Amino acid sequence: MGWLRYEPLGSLLEQTPRTILEVTFMSELPFDHIDFSGARFTHSVFRCVPFVGCDLRGAELTVATFLRCDLRGALFDAATVLHGSRFDGSNVLGVEGLTRAGRAQVKRRFRVPRLGSAVGGADGCVTV
Repeated sequence: MGWLRYEPLGSLLEQTPRTILEVTFMSELPFDHIDFSGARFTHSVFRCVPFVGCDLRGAELTVATFLRCDLRGALFDAATVLHGSRFDGSNVLGVEGLTRAGRAQVKRRFRVPRLGSAVGGADGCVTV
């Protein structure tokens, strides 16, 4: 499968050479197999968003929160910035390209959230 280039929110964002989603909250939007290389997701919160197989190489994820997201098989590299990022309840199995420090960051900032949210299923995400 080839990579798709994500052009977020059409005319709301200026055309730039990379995706910029700063101080954004997104919930339950499918982002599987999208090329987010070099994207900037600083201070963004993603809740129940699938990023399966996404290319996040060189992305800036400073203080980004991935709450119950599916990051299986996502691609990272040494240029991916993870400062202060959280991966609460997210599936990070098969993530590739993280440096030793990046893996430590994901492990250190990973926690399993309390189940039984009032919204959606038992994990707080809507299942289809």
